Amino acid sequence: GAADTAGAESERLLGTVVHRLMQALGTSGGSGDVSAMALQLLRPDESAGLADRDGFAARAASAYAALCNHPDVRSLYSAADILHEVPFVVRLDGQGTSVRGTIDCLVHAGPADVTVLEFKTGRPRPEHAGQVQLYASVASQLFPGARVTPKLIYTELGALP
Repeated sequence: GAADTAGAESERLLGTVVHRLMQALGTSGGSGDVSAMALQLLRPDESAGLADRDGFAARAASAYAALCNHPDVRSLYSAADILHEVPFVVRLDGQGTSVRGTIDCLVHAGPADVTVLEFKTGRPRPEHAGQVQLYASVASQLFPGARVTPKLIYTELGALP
C-alpha cells in the first residue's frame, strides 16, 4: 500500500543521509550535533517528504553512530584512500544490457588491497549479497590485480548477515 511505499522511501532516504554523514564526517563523529547535521544534508525536495523530521534525524544519527562503532568500519576508515559514492556502468556479459549503480564506499588500503563497503540501514535481504558481489566485480575491473574484499555492513544491531 501507500504506507509501505512511504516506508521504503523513508528507508532509502535514511541510507542516503547516513552515507552523506560518513562522507562529511568520516568515523570521527564530528564535534557537533549529528542529528542537526543530518537535517542539513537533506535536499529541500527530500526534506519536504518527511513527516517527522526530528525522528528521522535521530534515526540517521543513530545509524551513523552504529557504523562508526562497527569494528570493520573503524579499522578500514584508518586507511589512506577512501572513495565515497563511486558511480559505475557495467555491461553484462553476452547481453546488450548495462547496469548502473553506485558503490557506497571503496577503501584502497594498499596497491593490491581494496575493500568494497556496502552500508545497509534496514534488515538483511537476500539480494544484498548479490549486490555487493556485483560491486566487488566492478572494483576488480577498477583495480586490476588487487585483492577485492566485499563487506556488507548493517547498522541495525543484531542484523548480521
